[in-house]
Amino acid sequence: MVSVVGGKYTTHRLLACEVVDRLIALDRRRAPRSSTADSLLSGGREDSIESLALRHPRTLELPGGLRLREAEVAHAVQFEKARTLEDVLLRRTRLWLDGRALRAAAGPAAEWMAKARAWDDAARRGEINRMTRALDEEARVVKEATR
Repeated sequence: MVSVVGGKYTTHRLLACEVVDRLIALDRRRAPRSSTADSLLSGGREDSIESLALRHPRTLELPGGLRLREAEVAHAVQFEKARTLEDVLLRRTRLWLDGRALRAAAGPAAEWMAKARAWDDAARRGEINRMTRALDEEARVVKEATR
């Protein structure tokens, strides 16, 4: 088993290529040269979000100059298999950059997800509470570490 930690959006492909190359070398197998570095990324995600915007038109303007589109949430649930509020907000948006933005987005995003995931009101509130608790814990740890 291999764990890879770190990396940035701009370097994930290179990181994946290096990991595969190292695994192949460790296992002493032969493999063709990777085409990852030469493969163009399609605009698939953005195109999909744009096509969903007609049915999911709302946009939140959030602290830190960030925003969240209802169509982004719909795309994450429908095509990226996002199941929880944290999964959408922390892993499929840039909102992890600002805790204030995450807090502001939690309610509306959970409401948008509730329709797609068939959550009842208790499930929707539970997702918001779980997200809020995680943010509270992170703020506590940061505060404690910076004393």
